[in-house]
Amino acid sequence: MPETFRSGRIAEFVQRLIWRKHALVEQMELPELADMKQITQGQVQALDMVIREMIQEFEIQEEDLK
Repeated sequence: MPETFRSGRIAEFVQRLIWRKHALVEQMELPELADMKQITQGQVQALDMVIREMIQEFEIQEEDLK
């Protein structure tokens, strides 16, 4: 039970990171934030790396992500 609970919480956390990544990608399209585009791209790349590493490390399956 505790292992399932923890893996569920990890999957939820990864899902929140994915949502944040998508929000940053949307922000890159906004003309008023054009000056921040390079910074935002770096943040997206960093989030993507963390997401991939967590999925691999904790063996998260696509169906675990809501």
